[in-house]
Amino acid sequence: MADAPSTADWLAAWGQVGGAVATTAAVIVALWVAFGDRRRQRAASEEEATLQARLITIELTLDAETRSATITLTNHSDRPIFQPIPTTFSIWHNDEGEPSGLSSSADHFFDQPSTPGLTVGAPPREVLHPTERYDVTWSGLDFPPDTTFRWLVGSSFTDASGRRWQRVNHDEPQRTTSP
Repeated sequence: MADAPSTADWLAAWGQVGGAVATTAAVIVALWVAFGDRRRQRAASEEEATLQARLITIELTLDAETRSATITLTNHSDRPIFQPIPTTFSIWHNDEGEPSGLSSSADHFFDQPSTPGLTVGAPPREVLHPTERYDVTWSGLDFPPDTTFRWLVGSSFTDASGRRWQRVNHDEPQRTTSP
């Protein structure tokens, strides 16, 4: 019976099995923690990018006296943005939300506005540095004085990390893949 395992052999064998199980569990926990950290880091990076995009504001100013509208993009962030362009522009004034006949899009802003007689008084910009404003003015608008307007105006831009964003009015900025 010299070849039969002793109690010490059995205990050593079960100790190795237990050690293997504990090692496997430790590897699983380490991987779980690593992937969790990676997800949290990615989420923090996305939040940081969104914070910069939130600091790009867009405003519309209408002037019935000069028959003009000015869209102002302002970079309130501490990093530049690139290729800031207006992407939508509509003004309407009736209670049903029907457009007043004035609308445009990025395709028409600098080449030929979609409304006849409308002129654009600003060249395209490649970079908008921190604290800078970019005013795009349209002249030749025809809207009745003393009218309450609702408006829809948007912009798109690329942040300092190369992400493209689109923002409409004061809504939350949205990431986009289109240039």
